[in-house]
Amino acid sequence: MADLEVTRGNAISANAQLGTNWLIAKDWNELFRYRNSTQNQAHALYNAVSDPTNGVLQWIKLYW
Repeated sequence: MADLEVTRGNAISANAQLGTNWLIAKDWNELFRYRNSTQNQAHALYNAVSDPTNGVLQWIKLYW
């Protein structure tokens, strides 16, 4: 919706960890709140979103 696909692709090409984090976080939706996940899955999602250097949220904030 924000037309950031090319920008995101360029950022992921330049930063492999951001790409890994994006792959972990991209399919999350509100229904996942009710899904049984392992502790490792929950930590992986949290870390992918909240990483202060390569996290998905940090990247999104650049265009907020």
